[in-house]
Amino acid sequence: TTNNVPVEINADVMSADYKIAIGTTMAHSYYGFSGGAKCILPGVSSLRTIMRNHSFTTTTEFNMGNPHTLMRSDAEQAARMMGLDFKIDAILNGHAQICNLFAGDFETEIQHAAAYAAEHYAAKFVPDCDVVIANNYFKPAEANCAYTPEVIASLKVFETIQIMTQGGPQNATNTLVFSLYQYAFQFYKVGYAAAIGMVLLVLVAVFAVLYFKLLEKRVHYR
Repeated sequence: TTNNVPVEINADVMSADYKIAIGTTMAHSYYGFSGGAKCILPGVSSLRTIMRNHSFTTTTEFNMGNPHTLMRSDAEQAARMMGLDFKIDAILNGHAQICNLFAGDFETEIQHAAAYAAEHYAAKFVPDCDVVIANNYFKPAEANCAYTPEVIASLKVFETIQIMTQGGPQNATNTLVFSLYQYAFQFYKVGYAAAIGMVLLVLVAVFAVLYFKLLEKRVHYR
């Protein structure tokens, strides 16, 4: 790409005579919006391509709602190179039901889909509030602490990070468990590893107790 990202695409996808992709469009921290060419990069790209593309962002960068980012530019160039013929993107409501559909050339349809999504998902700003209650849409993976089992599972992720990213880029995918492994078996700092283990134990215990407390209040028997 123009950003010197090597474009390597899954061979099965490339072997298709006509390439149609289906996805959804919603706000995304790094790409501005999901949908469009994002199904190609990172969707069916090689690890080398993904890592290079994701190196343009940092843990402090926030592009949610911005449709013009380096990462999306790479994705669109990659999709054009590999010959994505047709793209379908759905806009979903809070019950994961389709409330609008955009289809056609991936660059054209994502412009309309992103504009609609920006209005569809926007929350009206109300000034001078003493208390704000906010949700995280309907995706369990993005429900933060409100979805406690997912939080506990994320604290224990190890194999995927070890195989694919080694904690990169710039420690963006690092976890307590992987840090524990690094300190114990790579840096040979057993004391640090033991301390991380204790912190992990306390965090899992706290979230587990919180989960059961919330579950107790939400479950009703008839």
